Amino acid sequence: MSKSESRVFIPIYLKLSAMTILLLAAATIMVSVTAGSMFESMSRRREEDGNRQAAESKGLEVDRFLDSVLASGALAGKALLSGGQEMEISKTLFSATRGTQAVGLVSDGQESRKLFRDDAARTGLEPQLDATFAGFGTPDAAIAPPRSLRAPTPDIVALTQSDAKSRLSVLIERESIVSIFSGASEREAFAFSGDGELLSVSASGLNNPAVKRLVDHPAFKDAKVSKFASGQLRYDYDGQKYIGAWYRNKWGIIVVSEATEKVILQPAAILRSRIYYIAGMVIAVSLILVFLFSLSLSTPIEKLVEITKRIAAGDFQVFAAKAAGSHDEVGILAGALDSMALGLAERDKVKGLFQKFHGSSVAETVMSDDVALGGGKRKPVVVFFSDIRGFTSFSETRQPEEVVAMLNEYFKAMVAEIHASGGVVDKFIGDAIMAVWGSPKSSPKDELMALQCCLRIRKRLVSFNAERIKKGEKPILIGMGLHAGEAISGTIGSDDRMEFTVIGECVPIPHLCPRRPSPRREI
Repeated sequence: MSKSESRVFIPIYLKLSAMTILLLAAATIMVSVTAGSMFESMSRRREEDGNRQAAESKGLEVDRFLDSVLASGALAGKALLSGGQEMEISKTLFSATRGTQAVGLVSDGQESRKLFRDDAARTGLEPQLDATFAGFGTPDAAIAPPRSLRAPTPDIVALTQSDAKSRLSVLIERESIVSIFSGASEREAFAFSGDGELLSVSASGLNNPAVKRLVDHPAFKDAKVSKFASGQLRYDYDGQKYIGAWYRNKWGIIVVSEATEKVILQPAAILRSRIYYIAGMVIAVSLILVFLFSLSLSTPIEKLVEITKRIAAGDFQVFAAKAAGSHDEVGILAGALDSMALGLAERDKVKGLFQKFHGSSVAETVMSDDVALGGGKRKPVVVFFSDIRGFTSFSETRQPEEVVAMLNEYFKAMVAEIHASGGVVDKFIGDAIMAVWGSPKSSPKDELMALQCCLRIRKRLVSFNAERIKKGEKPILIGMGLHAGEAISGTIGSDDRMEFTVIGECVPIPHLCPRRPSPRREI
């Protein structure tokens, strides 16, 4: 199979459709990638700003809440020191502040004063409140920070404010801080104490493994080593990509706000989907229009393709111009096909006649210009001659028609064996056959193939004579001769009449061999 026959046939309408799809798809991808990248970049910047604002907002809110709790506690402590009624002070304090459970104040030279929300709070929290006074009045207290926050129990957070003469302690419920971080949002916010205690999770959730891992949170680690009050970063955590920000308030609480990139980039993904949807609609409409347009072009061309296949198969009776029915360049091409078909028909007729008179191998060699007319090439050849014994007496006793019929049957059988063995029939000389191996094309096995041809002819002659005997005719005997040598292979003759043959010393020798009266030469 030739390369042209092995190629996949692709109709024009498919090419036009594919080109349309490629162009539109390329434009869609470029627009989608560009718009998506811009939108993603904008979404990331927006989220970075949002996280920074959310972390700062939550941190300031915690600041305000704790400041208000501590201010209320300070007022209550002053009232206690000035001799106010505990009941009235407690009523005012605990109704005004959310989550406050106990307040304690210790001063130089005075006993500590304590207030509790109720008796249950007194029973459960008095030890924790007393623990906040530990170390007051010692040298270490002088260098301690004026404000501190810690969580003595999972349910309680202790706030302290100290100076050289007094220390104020307030115990509040953890839930009062947790409530600041409650509420649904695309961002997640949580708070750490300076010691890494998670303050924005209820006591019941502190044992959750996911919560415990938060002490290793990248944002918290970044804040611990940073000298700044806030920061932004991107990080991988628990198998997801995050954009986060942190803020450190006056109490040393680190508030973190973060969101996953999956959530942040979801609008960009929706935008891409919309672009692809619109592009798909455009491509679908374009395909319909391109298909309709391509039919007017591809249909006549497909007809011309079928016509060329008929021409290639040897059918030259085509009417391409009529079949195409086009009045454009396709119509011109169809007319050229008609002219080509007529020329090929004439050429095929000449070639057929040429092959009948000279053989296909010689015809192909001469027509391919491998042999210069009027010249030749010296090459090794094997020459074969055979003739029919007693042909002269045979022809004298029969009608010419009968002689010609017998010769045609005989030549048909013998020439088939010669061709099957790779030989070329050079000429018929009456009843004799001259054949050549090595001209016009040579083979390393020319001598072997010539010998094999003689054996094939002997075998074929047996079956040929058997058929003659069945018809009531006498069998024939033939003689054969072979000779190998160098000869000139080419054309001889005149400018008006030429013949392709071989000329040389080795050519007449096998012609004499069949005529020698040796029993071994007769069949």
